[in-house]
Amino acid sequence: MKNKSIISNLTTYIFLLIIFFFFIANLIAKDKPFSEQENRYLQTAPKLSLKKLASGDFTSEYEKYLSDQFVFRNAWIALKARSELALGKMQNNDVFNHKQMLLCPILDYREETFRANIDNVKRFAEQNNKVFFALIPNKETVYSELLPKNLEHVDMAALIDLAYSESEARNVEIKETLIENKSEYIYYNTDHHWTSLGAYYGSCTLSDQLGLSKKDISSFDRKLVSESFRGTNVSASGFYWYAPDSMEIFVNENNDITILNYSTGKAEKSSCYAPEYLEKKDKYKFFFGGNTPLIEIENKTAQKKSILIVRDSFCDSLLPFLIDEYSYISVIDLRYFNESLSDYINKHNFDQILILCGIRTFTEDNNFYKLNQ
Repeated sequence: MKNKSIISNLTTYIFLLIIFFFFIANLIAKDKPFSEQENRYLQTAPKLSLKKLASGDFTSEYEKYLSDQFVFRNAWIALKARSELALGKMQNNDVFNHKQMLLCPILDYREETFRANIDNVKRFAEQNNKVFFALIPNKETVYSELLPKNLEHVDMAALIDLAYSESEARNVEIKETLIENKSEYIYYNTDHHWTSLGAYYGSCTLSDQLGLSKKDISSFDRKLVSESFRGTNVSASGFYWYAPDSMEIFVNENNDITILNYSTGKAEKSSCYAPEYLEKKDKYKFFFGGNTPLIEIENKTAQKKSILIVRDSFCDSLLPFLIDEYSYISVIDLRYFNESLSDYINKHNFDQILILCGIRTFTEDNNFYKLNQ
C-alpha cells in the first residue's frame, strides 16, 4: 500500500511539474506574429475592453491566442497528424494523405456567394462583349478517383459547368484539358496550385480562345528552381514529413519587358520571378512575389494588343506564358484592388478582358461585385 501511495504521489508531482513547466514556458516565450510552417498570421494578445468582454469576442480571441501561441505548437500539430494516421483515419484537418498527393476536398461551400459571383460576372459580360471567363478546377476535381469513395464533398466540376452556363462570357474550358493530361505532373502534391506544367496546358487552351500563338512544349528551356517546396496542404494538415515538390520555370526573363508591381500601393519595378522566396516557406510567391492589387506589364516587341486579367494566385505561374503575346497586360486582384474598375477599363481601352481564377476562390471570395463598380 505504501509503494502504491508513493507511485500515486510521484505521478501527481510529475503531472503538476509538467503543467508548471508549460505555464512558465508560455509566459517566457515571445509571441510570433506569423507561422512559416502553417503559412498564416497567428492570433496576437487581444486588447481587453468592456465592449469585447460583453460580446464574448475577448474570450474567443484569447482562446485563439492561447492555441496559436502555445510553445512547441508545430511539434504538437505534427504529433496530432501522426496520431490520426496511426488510428487509421488517413486525414487530418480535412486533408487526406494519399500516397500520390495530399488532397483537400471542399466539403461545403457558400452557395449565396457563388450565386452572387455568377451574377456579377454575367452583368459584367453583358456590358463588355470582349470578356473571357476561365475557372481552374481544384486538383480534387481532376483526381477525384483518389478521394475516399464514401466521402461527401462538393462537386466542383458541376459548379464550374453551372457558372459557365450562366456567365454570358466567352467561357474557356480548362478543366477538360487538365483531365486529359492528369497523368503528368500538373498539380503540386503538397499544394493546391497547379505546377508550371499545369499552367502551360492551361495557357494552351487560353491561346486557342484568345487567338494567340501556341508554343510546343519542346520549344521551352525548362529550368528547375527548387526541390524543397511544401505547400498549403502540408501547412493545413501537419504532415510536415511529406515529400517536397519540385518547381520549375519554362519562360526566362525578357529584358524588353517592363513590369510594375503595386504591392505597396505605388508602382515599383519588378520581374516575373522573385528568387528570394525560394529560401522561404511559401515558395509559390516566387512567381511575381505573391498577391498584389495590380501588376502592369509592357512589352515593346509584342503585337499591339492589350488585355486585362482579373486574377487569383493561379494566374501567377501562367502569366509568363502570355507576356510575349501582348504589348500591354494589366493584372488585377479584386481582393486588394480598391479603385473603380470601370474607370480603369475606360482609361486603358483593353482589347480583351479575362477573368481567370480557381473554382475555390470563385465560391468563397466576396469581391466580385467590384467588377461592376
